[in-house]
Order: sequence, then structure tokens, then C-alpha cells
Amino acid sequence: MSDSDDDWTEFLGEQTDSEDDQPFRARHIMQDRKRKISSSNQPRISKKSKTDFEDNLEPDWRQNSKNIEGIKVPLYIWDRMKKHQKAGLKWLWNQVLGNSGGILGDEMGLGKTLQIISLCVGMHYAKKTDPIMIIVPCTLQRQWVQEFDLWWPLLNIQTLETEKDCRRIRDNTVYIVGYERVRINAEALININWGLVVCDEGHRLRNMNCQTTRIIKRINCDCRFILTGSPIMNNLSELWSLIDFVQPGLLGKHAVFNEQLALPIAQGSQAKSSHLQIATALRCAEEVRTLIKPILLRRLKSQVDLVTTEKQEHVLFIKMTKKQDKIYQKFLNSEAVKRVITGDAVCFTVLQVMA
Repeated sequence: MSDSDDDWTEFLGEQTDSEDDQPFRARHIMQDRKRKISSSNQPRISKKSKTDFEDNLEPDWRQNSKNIEGIKVPLYIWDRMKKHQKAGLKWLWNQVLGNSGGILGDEMGLGKTLQIISLCVGMHYAKKTDPIMIIVPCTLQRQWVQEFDLWWPLLNIQTLETEKDCRRIRDNTVYIVGYERVRINAEALININWGLVVCDEGHRLRNMNCQTTRIIKRINCDCRFILTGSPIMNNLSELWSLIDFVQPGLLGKHAVFNEQLALPIAQGSQAKSSHLQIATALRCAEEVRTLIKPILLRRLKSQVDLVTTEKQEHVLFIKMTKKQDKIYQKFLNSEAVKRVITGDAVCFTVLQVMA
């Protein structure tokens, strides 16, 4: 055929989704925000981003927020969360209500960041004004800011990058700070009355003798959380260190824990362990499991449904334009189509012309 590729591109390109389809529109809005945020080099959320975001919210979003046992989560966030993320938010909030902490140990890719962001948003609108500190590896600071910008830029989000920043802590603010900055400016941060402290990649606290670990454990806050995709440690001393941060005293002093629980478990795990040692190890392991179960939430991808809504198919009937109809009729009257009709050619070969 002599028709140009541009004709077929134009012919096929006219068929698009309806702009009145709200699910598609919501998805496109989110994708557009992701593109804008990922292309921005700003370490903080801009006023324009907040204004643009607020313009896309429903006028009555405050009244229509999801109420979860005392906190209100905007439907903009709630409706986009997966089932396991909603359950995770409820678990986090129950821990906060009990002035407790915990380890959110979901497998990587299950949205731990979103669950924490939704918790921060809920606490803000529940009038919990104490500042929030999220401690992250330095390389993840910008990513956390971008995630807040994507999901709820209306919060006051600040990064702590200098000593001067660390001495200007205010209420109603979420601070994102690197582990090293906390260690360097410990005296300015540990005595503040924090409403929530979250350690991303919190398995970095597994070494109880590390200076950074010791400093972070001194932070004045009852509600402490660790985010980690690998909560299972190499040995029980490392596990003790993590638990000692989120729930100080739960496993007792390290020396006592090591003598009464960790050592018997290790002795019963050897190839030449006696029946008594194995039985003792199982009893001690069950005791440790019982103690930490209420403060550890761990989900795997194989255990959760990652599809938020049932797949829907939309069949759209679109009338061709005059130019499209002309191109289509020309195709039907072509020699290639005539060969298919007479049986001299395979139809799939001819249809490749439209690809």
C-alpha cells in the first residue's frame, strides 16, 4: 500500500479514553503529580505545590474524612490505600493510643512509607501538635519529602540539614533528618518532647554499642517506630536492640535477656543439642515470640492482595472522522484486502499494515 505511516498513526491516535471517567481522571492526576515532583530539585515542598494540590481536593474534604478510632484520614489518601495499608495504619494508631511503639516489618514494596505518612496526617488533624521526627539514611531524605509532596503536601515538612535547623524545632511540623545529623546534633534534639519518632531502615539500630544507636534511644518520645523490610536479625542480641528502642524494658536488661533466653535458644539450636536443651530452646523461643508479637507487624507480598479494586473494562464506541473514514475505505478497497477475500493472502499479514 502507498498510504503513509502518519495516516495510520493519526487514524489510531484519535481513539482515547473518555475524560468524564473519574477513575481514569484520578489516576492521571496522580501520575501527573508524580512526574512534576520527580522532576523537581527542591528539598522542600513549594507553596505552588500545596496550592495546586488543594485546588484538586473536594471542597468538603474535611467533613468527608475517614474516621478511625479518633483520627481522621482524608479520603484522598484513604481511598488510594490498599487493604493491608489500611490495616497497618489502624495498627500504628492503636500503638500510638497506647503510648507504645512497634516495628513495621512489611516486605519491601508494600508501602511502609505511605502508612507512616497517613499516620502523620491523621495525628495532625487529631490536634496532636507535638513535632514528629523521621530519621532516615541521608540518601532517602529527598525521597521522603517527595512522598509527602505526592500524598499530602499540606503538612509542614522540613528537613534538618544544619545545626541551626536542629535548634529551630516547632510544633505541628514533620522533620526529616539523617542518622548522622541526629548523632552530630544530639544535644539539640534528644530533649525535645517529640510526638512521634520513626526510624526508616531501622535495622541500623541493631548494634546496641553503636554511638548513633545509643543516642537515638535517648530521644524523648513514647511512640517510636522502626521501618524495616528485614526485621529478622542475625542473632537475638540484635533483635533485643531493636525492641529496646521501640519498647524499652520489654525484654529486660540485655545481660538478663542473654542469660535466660538468648543463650538457651542458641544452645538448643546446635546439631549435638540434647533433648532437654532443644525443649528449653523451644520454650524460650515461644516466650520471646509471645513478648514481641504485639509490637511487630510483618506482611509478605504473597500474603496480601495488591489489587485495590476489581478490574473494569470500558468499551467505547467512537465515530470516525471524515478523514479516518476515507483512509479506512481506501484500505478496504486495496489489493491486499482483495487477496485476503479470494484466499490468496493471510488476513494477519494484511493487518500488519495498520500496526
